[in-house]
Amino acid sequence: MDHDLILRRRGFISGGAFAGAAGLAALLSPGRAQAQSGQSLYTYDVTAYGAVGDGCHYDWPGINNAIAAMQSTGGVLYFPPGRYWIGGAAISSCTSSAAQPAKEIQLSVDNTTVVAWGAEIFATADTDNGGLMTVVDRANPSHIVQNVSVFGGLFVPGDPSCNGLCVAQGQHILFFGCRADNTNGQQAFALQVDTTTGLGTKPPAISCVRLIGCESLNSGPGGASGLEIRSAGADRLIVDVVIDGMHIAGAGPSTQAIVCSADAGNYIYGVTLANVSISPLTAVAGTGLYLNGVQQACISNLSMEVSYRGIEGHYVGDTVMNNLVIVGASGVSPAPESGIVMEETGAGSPLTISNFSITGFKNGIWNYSAQDVSYASGAIRNCTVGLNTNPNLGTVYSGIQFECGTGQVPVNSYQPTDRYFKLVQRSGSQAYLIHDDTTVQTP
Repeated sequence: MDHDLILRRRGFISGGAFAGAAGLAALLSPGRAQAQSGQSLYTYDVTAYGAVGDGCHYDWPGINNAIAAMQSTGGVLYFPPGRYWIGGAAISSCTSSAAQPAKEIQLSVDNTTVVAWGAEIFATADTDNGGLMTVVDRANPSHIVQNVSVFGGLFVPGDPSCNGLCVAQGQHILFFGCRADNTNGQQAFALQVDTTTGLGTKPPAISCVRLIGCESLNSGPGGASGLEIRSAGADRLIVDVVIDGMHIAGAGPSTQAIVCSADAGNYIYGVTLANVSISPLTAVAGTGLYLNGVQQACISNLSMEVSYRGIEGHYVGDTVMNNLVIVGASGVSPAPESGIVMEETGAGSPLTISNFSITGFKNGIWNYSAQDVSYASGAIRNCTVGLNTNPNLGTVYSGIQFECGTGQVPVNSYQPTDRYFKLVQRSGSQAYLIHDDTTVQTP
């Protein structure tokens, strides 16, 4: 057995940005720890630098002191279980509380691992830069922060303009098991870069980001989005983002649970959404997933209950979506509009949507001015119009079954520019082939 190899693996697991559970015991002891591989590790306990974590003490200075101490080494920024207030309006339940400046915690040091299991970080006002904790080095905009992980923690913004856990400029970033209560905040999780702020001068500014097992609690009127991925000012500012095992519960009014959007003429590349649940969006304009300017995305195993639109896409291409369950929320007025809406998708950048179940909308699928889109192997139930099709260029519908009630129709009209293969309508236990363009053709 190669013992050197085993030790090298242990060193990788216990240190660095993508630290695993096997190494956390070594990472939690204050001061300097020695890994079995011989690699030196540094742990900085925020309570050793002035933070208290009692929910009343102003803890931002102590947290910032700990980050300043690790500038030359990196290491572990440790939050013992507790409630850490980083400023804002005075806390009425605390007898000695006074208003303090609400300031963002900047994770600006390369090779930093934040351990915050059992810790809550909150503010009672918007912070100076709009986030509770952000991966960014605002003092040095040319510095793209490398190798940062955050394990655990509950992040509670206290103002409708304040985000929770954020990335503004960084590469190789991991958020694992983090939660955000966005009752009074803006975005629970935000990956945002705008070149007008001085960031993003060397695209990509945000890349290789992983959110694993995170949760957004958007339960009140302040919450805008559970997750926002947004870029402005240049192409490819954000690339290679993976969201896996995320849950978004509830949302505020006129909101999208997940937003992935670039400004006009630019794109975000390589987004993967997998094993994501959204339940329920009962706001008047609640949309589950909003995509704008997205290329090379893979979206799978997505379930949602929404009050307006399930998935809305603009300028989306080279993308695959599969295993989708989209349900219109009952008891909302007006009734949910569309399960899937696709507009302005570009020729030559195909979009494939397959294995879907859509229930309870005015329109099951609304395909509008879209090109090179394929819908395959799906079921549309209890929708006023199953397929609302406008004249498109080359959209293909294949293997879709409809279950229609009184006054409901499977297709509003068949467009000569599109193709429809094996469309089936169910009535009770019977299934009827209602349209099939199947022919043998030579291009």
